[in-house]
Amino acid sequence: MLALFRCDASPSMGTGHVMRCMTVARELASRGWTCDFATSCDTIDAVPSILEFNRVDPLRVLDGESAYDVVVIDGYHLDQSVERAMRSIGDRCVVFDDLPNRDHDCDMLVDQTLGRDPLEYKDRVPDYCKVLAGSSYALLRPEFHRWRSTAIERRSSRAGRIDRLLVSMGGTDADNVAGAILEVLADVGSPAEVAVLSNSTAAHFEELVDRCRSLTTAEQTFSVAADVADIAEVMTHADLAVGAAGTTSWERATLGLPSLLVSTASNQIDVASALHAAGAARNLGRLGPESLRELAVALREMLEVPERVKAMSRSAVEVCDGRGVHRVIPEIVSATVGSIGLRTAGVEDSETLFDWQQGPGVRRYSRNPRAPTRTEHDAWLNGVLNDADRQLYVVVRDEAPVGMLRLDRRPRKQGSDRSFEISILVDPSASGQGVASAALRAVRRLEPKAEIWAFVLPENEVSRRLFLRAGYVGVDSGWFVQRIETSCAAGGGGQV
Repeated sequence: MLALFRCDASPSMGTGHVMRCMTVARELASRGWTCDFATSCDTIDAVPSILEFNRVDPLRVLDGESAYDVVVIDGYHLDQSVERAMRSIGDRCVVFDDLPNRDHDCDMLVDQTLGRDPLEYKDRVPDYCKVLAGSSYALLRPEFHRWRSTAIERRSSRAGRIDRLLVSMGGTDADNVAGAILEVLADVGSPAEVAVLSNSTAAHFEELVDRCRSLTTAEQTFSVAADVADIAEVMTHADLAVGAAGTTSWERATLGLPSLLVSTASNQIDVASALHAAGAARNLGRLGPESLRELAVALREMLEVPERVKAMSRSAVEVCDGRGVHRVIPEIVSATVGSIGLRTAGVEDSETLFDWQQGPGVRRYSRNPRAPTRTEHDAWLNGVLNDADRQLYVVVRDEAPVGMLRLDRRPRKQGSDRSFEISILVDPSASGQGVASAALRAVRRLEPKAEIWAFVLPENEVSRRLFLRAGYVGVDSGWFVQRIETSCAAGGGGQV
């Protein structure tokens, strides 16, 4: 499976477009996809880590013979004409955007802005285009979700106290906004530790380092954290952030980090306003003398009233949970067979999943045949959704839920980087209609190179036939496996 990402980064446009594309590309690559990037030369200077992927010349990509399964386009300078041209080399065109102010020619569009309504793109995309809108689709690296519970627990124990503040103005910060913010923080005189997140390739990096050194006193330390690899951990141990209202806004929200926002570009205005309205951040407005004065006022207020810090943190964690990539991936790869597809499950599916398991005989072939109580079910669902080694999907038919499919990672075996145990449950009212067999085929688009195992009790003849028809091979003690080399056999047949 092949994916091409068309995006760019530079001192003027920042690194956000490339960083979120790389997040999706890494997830696809972990599932066995090959991902190429068509980028400008400036992009390599701004984001050196992009070299982990194959780079192709954006001026020549259309002249090649490559046929991609998916083409992803992300950039305000890449208009409808580019999207239309890219269709010639891709089976499916996906666009990442933040502003519903221009026309698109794509099969799917993702806008991660808080409060964005898909209807805002109604006259901007083709009728068949699927729009995923809202901060639940924020494209964040998986470490932010992994650190989320730790961050929330820490903020609860801190009781709104501010000792460590982060300044984050984007990967390039061409106008050295961070430098101006440092002056304000030094004048206020608190908190005790101030750290600036920056790239060592940023234009004003050395200037920032020198200024932090000169501002440091016995009461207050200033430092620059360069090229931070564990940024989720760094944010987890911060108490407050001053930053641009870009992609990092969703990272901070996932970790419940209260924020004072300065908009440095037009595309950040909606984000800052929405986060302010949600109580998850304080919007200081567009960058300028007034916003810097407002910064000093806001910081003093938060230092004096810890309850405001606590309230802002509680609101922030409601904005974004860090699982956006897991929701977007099934849509990008089009995990659908006929009318049957897969979408990532969430807490909103709790009632439906619980009801399915209460039916008579539904669990008679499960390892634990007893139907769970509501308390047990809620604890189970919360555990699955917060476990990076488990994938939970709702099986849908024409968008309506008809089943559940789960992949639990197995210990790595020699020769298999990805190995899962699969579990599947079909709504009793949809049994015998081919839902399970179609779902098994659909999951192969999500995991094209994984080794997938199924455990079937000896008396469960229906499931045994299901997995054999899908290309699984019986091994021993009730186990069946579908290895990579046999996955092409995951064909049809049968009404299960």
